[in-house]
Amino acid sequence: FRRVLFRSEAYFRDGKDLGDAAVLDGIAAAAGMQGVAERLASGQDAEAVQNAYIAAAKGGVTGVPFYVFDQKVVVTGAQETEMLERAIDKALEQVSSGSN
Repeated sequence: FRRVLFRSEAYFRDGKDLGDAAVLDGIAAAAGMQGVAERLASGQDAEAVQNAYIAAAKGGVTGVPFYVFDQKVVVTGAQETEMLERAIDKALEQVSSGSN
């Protein structure tokens, strides 16, 4: 669903409210998914979402984008390609050297 959501142009082109269950249901339906509005209304995933939010906050996530490479190297905020390349290289070096 994430891929469908971010590939849709609902938010960036059309300015639709992605916090609106009907909007999400429409995007999902266009991709062949059914019952999204009902699932959101049921609250059945609320605990999982809350747990993911808490885990992210404990991990230092303060905004988006937020990248974690090999569960060790963190890059926060929009960065230039070179910064991301350095972070990936650093994570690869740590893996190669066996350091934590």
